[in-house]
Amino acid sequence: MNSNKLDKIIEETRKELSLISKAEKNQEKKQKNYCEETIMVVDDDTNIIKSLEFIFKEKYRVITCSNSLNALKKFSRNRNDIMVILLDIKMDGKDGIELYKEFKKINPVIPIVFNTAYPGEYKVMELVQTLHPFGYIVKGSDPQILYDNLDSAIAHYKLTKEKDLLNEKLQRTVDNLKKLQQSSQKISCFLDEGKIYKESVKQFKFISRCDYALSFQTGKASPELICKDPAKSKKTDKLLPLAQALIIEVKKKKKVIIINQATPQQKIKRIFKNRSLPANVKNIAAFPVRNHKTIHNIIVIINSKLENFNTDITHFLLAAFSNQISISLKNIALINAKIKDNELLTIGRTAGTIVHDLNSPLTVIRANLQLLEQSKGTDKQKFINNIKNETERIIYMIKELSDFIHTGTNRLKKSTFDPNEVIADYCALIRDSLKKDRIRLRANYKYKGNIHGDKQKIIRVLQNILNNAREAVSPPGTISITTARQENRVMIKIHNDGPAMSKKIKKNIFQPFYSKKAKKSLGLGLYIVQEIIKQHQGYINIESSKGKGTAFIIYLPLKV
Repeated sequence: MNSNKLDKIIEETRKELSLISKAEKNQEKKQKNYCEETIMVVDDDTNIIKSLEFIFKEKYRVITCSNSLNALKKFSRNRNDIMVILLDIKMDGKDGIELYKEFKKINPVIPIVFNTAYPGEYKVMELVQTLHPFGYIVKGSDPQILYDNLDSAIAHYKLTKEKDLLNEKLQRTVDNLKKLQQSSQKISCFLDEGKIYKESVKQFKFISRCDYALSFQTGKASPELICKDPAKSKKTDKLLPLAQALIIEVKKKKKVIIINQATPQQKIKRIFKNRSLPANVKNIAAFPVRNHKTIHNIIVIINSKLENFNTDITHFLLAAFSNQISISLKNIALINAKIKDNELLTIGRTAGTIVHDLNSPLTVIRANLQLLEQSKGTDKQKFINNIKNETERIIYMIKELSDFIHTGTNRLKKSTFDPNEVIADYCALIRDSLKKDRIRLRANYKYKGNIHGDKQKIIRVLQNILNNAREAVSPPGTISITTARQENRVMIKIHNDGPAMSKKIKKNIFQPFYSKKAKKSLGLGLYIVQEIIKQHQGYINIESSKGKGTAFIIYLPLKV
């Protein structure tokens, strides 16, 4: 290698090293400025400013001002960098005390140290009590005193800012948790899967403040979009391939997946078959919703505006909400299973009761038919009457069952009528029959007026309660009916002097299929009574005690 070539290489190397050195110096300077603690010196004496700038420049980044107007402008521009102000008190124009108040309006937490050459003109305690400056220094003091005051002020400022940041972060967390609570409450109100999925899209948007939220069902071979924002339908459709690619990844990993600009390019390329996210997508995340152990649904959100989208708190909020959706789905499944079990149980109990109660009169009918075939004629009418009575009993049971099935579903046929007339007419029909059984029937009509309701259903109520009373009374006995007005209601009291009810009977008397005399009915009469009275917006009470008999007391409103 000749000397010319060698010289050329050396020269190029020197230039390269020089460029590297210059770049390193610029980077170092940039890092230094970034990390430097910035102070502001305000004084109308330029000599003092130059002196202080010289003293502090090795340790701080110094911003200087020689008049109040420029000081306010510079502080407004650099309010996020300046950590402490060294402020002269006595200046031309606005003095230091007025300027202090202006600085505090711009940044209430900025520490200000007064620096004055005339300590005698301003009382230290008066300043401390009224303005609360961070420090008070006499000009010409030992530079170390200046450093100590400024270092303490900067440390105080940093701690204050850190505390404010922590409080702000805490407040954001509290606000987000409130959002989570509100969203969870709304989801918990629904007992329909479709409504839950629709509401979950709204609530994911509410919590994450995202541009798009999509809900996919994953039970089929490929994910099916079931909910989206209709206002952004066209834009959403363009993002579907991106969302579906992420869903495939969630199904593989079985966990939450968040992708943003900081995600390694290799991972983005693997999931989306692309080197980078589209320009209009800042972040995208998918949250699985499990129904038991199976991923039943996946919520995809795009462009969340939550701060630090990939942080633990954000992950927690949205993952917690997806868990709440899962809980709501499980609750629906449990409720539906319970309803089905209860329906099957009720059907089973109903069928068993019907078979049991109808078996008795059918047995009697069959026996009387056999006797009728063998009879010679003298006892035929007796057997025919027995068959007739048992047939009517079956008809009554079927009617009772029919009323039970339709109770509460058919509407009231309202009319205005006198309850005393209805009671009197029905009593006239059964009085002779009761008399044969040696049961007296008394009526005492204290209420004078009409009521508005379903006349036929009120008759049905009377029929059931009087039949119940008739069965309870042993001859000779008495049944009494009293009507009276109590405030804005009509009271109808049906009393019998039979034995008192036990606590068990009184507790269960209005339950369907409960009867203390199962052979005579299905045990639906008093249940039907209660339901009819409820339809009339009334209520019924029972009074029963030893030696006093039992009373059914009905209360009906004057206007229904």
